[in-house]
Amino acid sequence: MESEINLNGIAIRSCSSRIAPAELIEKLKKYRGRNLAVQLFDYGSTINRTHILGAYLNAILAFKNNKNISNSISMEMLLFASMTRQISEAIGKIGIRSNDSFVFFSNSRPAYADFKKLLEKDCEFKTTKSHEAAAAKKFGIATDTDYSKAVLQEMAVTRLED
Repeated sequence: MESEINLNGIAIRSCSSRIAPAELIEKLKKYRGRNLAVQLFDYGSTINRTHILGAYLNAILAFKNNKNISNSISMEMLLFASMTRQISEAIGKIGIRSNDSFVFFSNSRPAYADFKKLLEKDCEFKTTKSHEAAAAKKFGIATDTDYSKAVLQEMAVTRLED
């Protein structure tokens, strides 16, 4: 698969919705395609923007190098973000848990604009040091470290066997 990495259409948003997580996930299915990535993450388990962008870029590279585990960039992204190779474990670690607070990712402005209609709260995803520390702890990342660097290293380690 030949993928062009275009960061111009990227949306990483902190959101809430009146719609239940299972229904939101069902609605995402229409956006998933070979080069289209749309994903929902648990807000409390998402360390920072580097966490999400690193997962996205690693997913693209996995497909480009035929090292992907899943069939979609969105699911591959979830695997990288959770730092595991098992889909069910990835969903448990970082998949959306609540419609009150989640992180929305899309690499498509039209998909974001369409999905935005389902959102109650929609703002830029920003984190604090205390949020980063709490989320990093869930992945066993030490609290006295550079979280961006550590999360990228952990993602890489999950694929060393490849």
